[in-house]
Amino acid sequence: LLQFLYFIGGRRMSCKVVESEFKLVIDGGFKIACKRWCGGSRRVFCYPGWLDNSGSFDNLGLIFAKNGMDVVAVDPPGCGHSDHLPPYSTYHDFEEAGMINSLLVKLNWLDNVILVAHSRGGGIAVLATAAFPERFSRLVMIESKTISVAGVSASAYASSPAASLRRAHEYAQRGYDRKTRIFKSFEEAVEHNLANPMFPKRNRSTAENIVRRHLKQLPDGTWTFIHDPRIYNQKQKMTITLEGAAQVVREIACPVLRVDVDGEANAQMMNIVTGGRKLLEREIQKRQDILQADTAVIPDAGHHVHSDDAEACARIIIPWLNRDIKTPDRSKL
Repeated sequence: LLQFLYFIGGRRMSCKVVESEFKLVIDGGFKIACKRWCGGSRRVFCYPGWLDNSGSFDNLGLIFAKNGMDVVAVDPPGCGHSDHLPPYSTYHDFEEAGMINSLLVKLNWLDNVILVAHSRGGGIAVLATAAFPERFSRLVMIESKTISVAGVSASAYASSPAASLRRAHEYAQRGYDRKTRIFKSFEEAVEHNLANPMFPKRNRSTAENIVRRHLKQLPDGTWTFIHDPRIYNQKQKMTITLEGAAQVVREIACPVLRVDVDGEANAQMMNIVTGGRKLLEREIQKRQDILQADTAVIPDAGHHVHSDDAEACARIIIPWLNRDIKTPDRSKL
């Protein structure tokens, strides 16, 4: 039991925060590992990005709890301490969106949930809030500016659904053959995560918090990742049309906040998603226009800004959550 004094938004907050870890057993006995920071009754559910785990929310989750919130963050399937899918299964965004609903039912969080999601998690959150609107009061998307609904990239990159299926199958085969990396020490694994060429971290604690839930020590004293190697080669076998993706965004029935970064990290993320294809860039702008989200930009920050600079994110998110905001009518856009 920890007690904190915290200052944010001009108010002095004093509360007790209880931290815990547990697993929720959902459909078919599948186990999802969770971390919880409870400092109040306001429900916040956090979903990480690709190949991350609940550790990426260690810093921000604690700040939320200090400000009177009950925060649960999860390890997505195949990551951290959660179960791996059985052989010849696909880690698909559609399934994980439904899983979020199952987890909320297990928590008995049936309404008024604030969904906070990072990167790939933001695309899954878009699906979840559209499919289960009765559950959510707010959506916060951190570094998910592309609003990438699952399967959009596959359908846009390939010439047909059949071509998309072939491409996804070929990628999946590589995942089955991939071996997990071996590290001489925990510190070596942290350094590897810090310097990740695709998503480098700017705060050592970010890498440590993620790596801590992704590693196990082998009998010979070395360390290896425990996440499912298939996730590296994850491609969506199910596709959705670009117009279908826009329609999903129209069906979100709560206020939305986008927290983005600018500079090099922003350009890198856009290039990863679009590959320089003007069609996808136009469609991303269309989805942004439909979403009508409140938007905040944190300058000179990295993709994992929610952990690298959790206080900067909190200074934006918490006052926004405390505002009275009307949900825009997205249906006619």
